[in-house]
Amino acid sequence: MVCAGLSSAKTKNENDDNKIDLFSRARTVLAAVRRLRLLLDGGQQNRRRRFFRRLRVLVLGADRNEGATDVETERIFKECGEEIPMDVSLVGPNVPKTFKTFASRSPLCDDYSPKGCVHVAERERCLFHERRGLTCCDTKKEREREGRDEQQQQQHDVCEYDCAFAFNAGVWGYDSWMESLRRAVERYPKMPVVVTAYSMKECEMDEDCVREAFEEEEIRFVWEAEENKHHGEKVGGEENGRENSAWMCFVSNSGE
Repeated sequence: MVCAGLSSAKTKNENDDNKIDLFSRARTVLAAVRRLRLLLDGGQQNRRRRFFRRLRVLVLGADRNEGATDVETERIFKECGEEIPMDVSLVGPNVPKTFKTFASRSPLCDDYSPKGCVHVAERERCLFHERRGLTCCDTKKEREREGRDEQQQQQHDVCEYDCAFAFNAGVWGYDSWMESLRRAVERYPKMPVVVTAYSMKECEMDEDCVREAFEEEEIRFVWEAEENKHHGEKVGGEENGRENSAWMCFVSNSGE
């Protein structure tokens, strides 16, 4: 379970490579990106690869399971990066402290070697809804009240994201998750949010909490709670299930 990043079930040993998930998160991201059609047409992929815009992934509730260092994070998401270049932004109260807290990246990547192309763009230790720069005037309704037009908003935005992921979140267990999820869909209305869980039961509980927190017209489910074949081997949660065993995805209706 995670309180927008707080985890009592996740592994704490960052030095043991056997404890680092090198497959489940990367494959889950890649499967979601394909399902959401965020990639270019597969048939043209190799010929057009140098024209790819980088995939921008936001990890909500991140902790050392997404990498204690930038090198670890890049290893964890390497398999996805071999498919498409990506920037990973880690935000959560348990994000391990490093000397670098932010690094700007180019929207294009010149490295398409077999080693892949994954970079850590941001690493911020906080709850997402308490993040610096996400002030109340950053939501769509309050931007309108402030009289900020689209061009001004684009200049104001430091970073946009293609998709957000909350791995093994335990949304049902912590009220703070709903504050972070609400701020995410209001701040980035075109950004799908993928939530994973240790079991179908927990994923369905997460879904129930999301439905209770949002009005029907505010969000829509791209897919409801279902099994995820790209689960990991580590276990946790209420039912001692395998991580990322189930997942769901929703997005703001205002982004259409």
